[in-house]
Amino acid sequence: NQLICSVMDARNQQVFAGIYQFEQETLQTRLEPCAIPLSELIEKVNEYNLPTVFVGDGVDVYQEQLSQEVQVSMQFAPEHLRLQRASAVGVAGIQRFKEGKIDSANSHVPEYLRLSQAEREMQERKAKEALQSGSES
Repeated sequence: NQLICSVMDARNQQVFAGIYQFEQETLQTRLEPCAIPLSELIEKVNEYNLPTVFVGDGVDVYQEQLSQEVQVSMQFAPEHLRLQRASAVGVAGIQRFKEGKIDSANSHVPEYLRLSQAEREMQERKAKEALQSGSES
């Protein structure tokens, strides 16, 4: 009855995160994958008040802060199990095949949780230009 909290470093005290929990051998999503400030993720973990295992590359970056601010029983996945592995995709594919589910490679697309820095800067530049052209009118 513990949570699995996936944490990937998104820089500047931000993380890409999701929270999951097994219920009767089925993985349930408790927090949809999102880009979130680390402090908000810690608040959410504390609100669940359940033992939590942290995985992902964000563990290496934020381990000290997580250790200090998470108020529930917690642990970090061992280093050799902490990161994403291509073999996990194969295991998931085999499981889906056994369930009679078949996916085409084309049905899989990346899920971007926030705009890239270049896209954010372009939006900011366009917003400034719109303000300037509006004030010139």
